[in-house]
Amino acid sequence: MGTVVAKIRVMPADGSDFEKLKKSLDFVNVMEEHPIAFGLKALNILVKVPDSDGGLDSVEKKLTSNKLISSYEILEVGRL
Repeated sequence: MGTVVAKIRVMPADGSDFEKLKKSLDFVNVMEEHPIAFGLKALNILVKVPDSDGGLDSVEKKLTSNKLISSYEILEVGRL
């Protein structure tokens, strides 16, 4: 088994504090702010999880349950 690596774009919920959102994503390896339009920002994150843990299932559960996140989109997935 290997390691699954994914790049995910996270959109904050309306009115949520961007810095608070960053702190709530303590399982993320790399974060990068990405401007969208008209001052709106998204957060591109990079996560690494063991393939034996079900791949990205655990990450998706954490993102879905986070009230500071409006939506997310998996941009790239690979294995190490």
